[in-house]
Order: sequence, then structure tokens, then C-alpha cells
Amino acid sequence: MQIGTDPRWAVRVRGLARGEARMLAGLGDLVEVPLTRLAHEHDVEPARAQELFDALARTRVLAPPVENRRGVDRDPVPARLGDDLQVRSLLLADADGAAQIAGRARRSVRIEGLGRVGTVLAGALATAGVGTVVPVDPREVGPHETGVGLTERDVGRPRSEAVAQVVTDRAPGAVTSSGADGPDVVVLVDSYATDPERARAWRDAGVAVLPVVVREADVVVGPFVRDDRGPCLGCVALSMTEVDPDWPLVAAQLCSRGRREPAPQESLLAQVAGAFAAAQVVAALDGVEPATAGASFELALPQCVGVRREWPVHPRCACTEPPLGVPEVTPASG
Repeated sequence: MQIGTDPRWAVRVRGLARGEARMLAGLGDLVEVPLTRLAHEHDVEPARAQELFDALARTRVLAPPVENRRGVDRDPVPARLGDDLQVRSLLLADADGAAQIAGRARRSVRIEGLGRVGTVLAGALATAGVGTVVPVDPREVGPHETGVGLTERDVGRPRSEAVAQVVTDRAPGAVTSSGADGPDVVVLVDSYATDPERARAWRDAGVAVLPVVVREADVVVGPFVRDDRGPCLGCVALSMTEVDPDWPLVAAQLCSRGRREPAPQESLLAQVAGAFAAAQVVAALDGVEPATAGASFELALPQCVGVRREWPVHPRCACTEPPLGVPEVTPASG
């Protein structure tokens, strides 16, 4: 019989007696295994039942121990994150999904630039358990932005205020204002292009940055820029300049245009891009290497399927220079 469907842990079990097969068929998905009761009901010897359950536990198709799913020394996981807890426990080597969710509750993400993409992103982060989500955009909500997190009642409200309401509606108790310690990640949602210097200011402050660029009919997510390694957006700009020497002028014009006339944010594309960007941020917060580290994904209509594009660390970029105050030591010659 087959147990599980995800190929990362699904298994086939052979050589089962009829009672053993019925016992395993009685298992529910990701629930505590009532070993003694199931073995008794199906006339399976306790030692044989234990052998089968131990084998299944090693393949991760059974629920992890109760203390890992609920936490014995942590606050209870909110009921709205129950499914997240079950699935995340499967993905972790120690099955401690409760610790991962508790860690997210202590993290902070700032989103600069809202609209539909930023609204979906903020809502997804809050839903995933990120404790502080700070939406920043002084512009007002327009009628074309409703239907994806925002409603017609939000038209005319400051975007920051309206999206903050989305966050707290999704996650009661979430914080939507900046704290003294600053964010762990800043997401820059722009139209047509992102100013590398704007991203560099955050990187120099030790904050990771994820650019999200909305264009005519696609959204570019990445590369995810961290404070300790490249490539950064300066590297991307230098690589683009090697292809087109006029790129710095073109990029400046695109940034200016985006501030005056933001790109349209089509409903399906906004939801896919916002959710994908949120997944990249959550991966970084969880200590997992984001797929956008050193790469960008171009999500294009009509089907919103992403195309990955890798970016190298550029040797002439300032991010390759040693930090101020740290002397560069090289062997003496001769």
C-alpha cells in the first residue's frame, strides 16, 4: 500500500498481513498515532505495530512528536496557523514547526510601495505568521486597486493605513508600525525599475532587500540582496550597462516614470507575484536560502510562469570592497 503523496516522503509498504494493512489504512493525515489502540483493533502484535510505525516515522509520513508540533516551552501556535504547523513540521529535519512559527512572530518586514502587489505581499506575510509587517506608501488607494485585498471602502484612504488594516484583519495582534530595532527585510515594490542607491542604503544598514519591479505585463522579483554577500542591485546595473552603455540613463528615466505613472497591476499577476515575493521573504526569515539569492524571477502574463535569470557579482561594484574600518591584508612581495 502507498502512504503519502508528496514524492519527498511518500512510500510504498510491501509484505503486509491483512490486519496490518487495515491498521495502516486507518491512519489519518498528520494526526497523533494511537498505536496501542490501532494494533488491538486489527489483531496486530504490539511489537510488529511498533516496527511498522518506526519505519514510517523514519520516512516522515507520520506526524512528528506532539512536543514538536505544539511546543512544550512556547506559547501555543494560533489556530489560524494550524495547517502551517502541520506542513512545516514535515519539511523540517527536527520536525519543530512550532519553533519556526514562533521565530517568524519575532521578525519584521517593511514594504515600501503598495498597490495590488504590495497588498497581497503584506497580507501573505501576516497570514504566514510574520509578527511585524510595516506597509509604507503615502499615496491614496485608487479604484483600480480594489478586489485584491482592498475594497471599494478603501478608495481614498492612505495606502499605508488601508494595507495595515488588511494585515491586522488577517493576523489579529500583528504590528504594523516600525520598531526601534528596524526591519529584518525591506521589500521595494517599484514600477519599471528600482534605484540601486535606494537599495544600497538599506544594505549598508545591514538590512536584507528584495526588489519587486512591476512592468507592463510582468513582475520581476529579485535578486534578494543581503548585507554580507552579493550580487546587489549595483551588480545588476553594471551587468546591464555592459550590454547597453546607456542603461544608467534609461534606468533613471524608468524610475522617474514609475514615480509619476505607476505601472498597471493586473489582478492575477499581482496575486502570483505578491505571494511569490512573500515566500522568498519567509524563506529568508526561516533561515533558508531564497531561490532569488543571486537571481531574479520574471513572472509574465498570460500564465504567470516564472523564468529564472542569474546575476553575477560584478567585480567593479562597491559591494565587493571590504567594509570601512576593516584593513585589507595581502601578502608582501619580494
